[in-house]
Amino acid sequence: MKIVLWLLSAAVVIIIFLNLWGGLTYGYGLGDTYYIGRFVILVLVIGGGHIVIKKDLITIILLFLLLVYNLLLMTIYRGSEYPWNGEVFLSYSNLESENRIEKIIISPKGDSIYIRARFWGITGDHEEIIFSEEPIILPPNKDRHYIFYTDEVFYKFENNDELVIHAPKSGKSIPKIPFKNIKVVLKDLKTGDDIRNIGENYKKYKLEKIGVRM
Repeated sequence: MKIVLWLLSAAVVIIIFLNLWGGLTYGYGLGDTYYIGRFVILVLVIGGGHIVIKKDLITIILLFLLLVYNLLLMTIYRGSEYPWNGEVFLSYSNLESENRIEKIIISPKGDSIYIRARFWGITGDHEEIIFSEEPIILPPNKDRHYIFYTDEVFYKFENNDELVIHAPKSGKSIPKIPFKNIKVVLKDLKTGDDIRNIGENYKKYKLEKIGVRM
């Protein structure tokens, strides 16, 4: 039993470290496996602890607190990009079946840009539009994808190799690695009037629109 507790403690320390300083968040790929596995182990150890080490109340209390912490990470403390929508479990395989629009646009010189627009959640208030040079596979890659947390953006090609994107100033993620074949130029929509104007007149400006509910 002591060996199990030591191994469990080591695993918990590693996972907490990855939570705080790494990229591990529930709902992000292998994060599902870690959290579900840890949840099961904690339940088994706590149940076994009541039988094997009844007098070790401190151990039982600590394991119970870790169990609560695990449940919080699976719900209200979930990653900000995919906040809790009332479901206990969230995985990208589930997200694949949500409402989404996929599109490929071709630049004047023949380069492809992949776009995915989608919304999800109980009220449909989680919105995301992704631009990528490669076919998009969830989770979105913040190092390589332009991500806009809004319901619609507007775009057009200029000078053969420039993709101009008009989107709200707030709620976007710019990749650390720029696109190789296309230069992306962001035009911020700073006010509500800017957003309304371009939404009503985007064809006049020779723009195309992509929205999560098109």
